Amino acid sequence: MVAQMKALYYAAAATTAIAGILHLIQASDSLGFNLNFGIFFIVAGIAQLFWVVPMIRRWGMPWYYVGIGGTIVLIILFVITRMPDNPITGRGVPLVQWHLP
Repeated sequence: MVAQMKALYYAAAATTAIAGILHLIQASDSLGFNLNFGIFFIVAGIAQLFWVVPMIRRWGMPWYYVGIGGTIVLIILFVITRMPDNPITGRGVPLVQWHLP
């Protein structure tokens, strides 16, 4: 049981690190055409790479709750930037573009 829990902590740390790396790659791709997106992805990527440490070291529930809260805030910020006339970018880009015949 202890080995399984340790494996879950390492799996969580690995997937968080992968997400952070992917966000940093996305930041480098979007900095050229949209500074706001680039900054958003840089902040998200750095935060996720930092979050590998509490997962591996098992710092405890308060840190995990802060991580979950931070993830929720990032999701909310991303959704807000998709809305028309939003306060962050002043324009919106739809999550899905529908092309009707």
